[in-house]
Amino acid sequence: SGEFDETTFQSSYGFISEMRADEKERLQKDLKGCKTEAERNKLVKVINRLNTTEQTQKLKEERQLLKAESRKKALAGVKEGKNPYFEKKGELRKRELKRKFTELKKEGKVDKYMAKRRKKNIQKDRKGL
Repeated sequence: SGEFDETTFQSSYGFISEMRADEKERLQKDLKGCKTEAERNKLVKVINRLNTTEQTQKLKEERQLLKAESRKKALAGVKEGKNPYFEKKGELRKRELKRKFTELKKEGKVDKYMAKRRKKNIQKDRKGL
């Protein structure tokens, strides 16, 4: 009972992500020593699941940082005597995309990302027909 606060949860149970990282390392070691194909497939699935949960966690953290940054900016404006302005979800999404593309540019992976997006959109169009 009560409201769920994700930031409080992360600060209280942050050790779980560390445990997942340790488990992932252990599973990768086990994967190298694996002998049967069925066991190998099972370990690969578990490792992939841990990777996806780790990626989603990173995305959530980035979104939280963007929201906190936006709130700080709004509160700073209020202290200066301006009207409070809180960003809309669409604006936050745009900032998130800008940040993502700047990271992709640094890594030199923009073309690969855009090719994947094109393929995905083509598949969506084909499904719509």
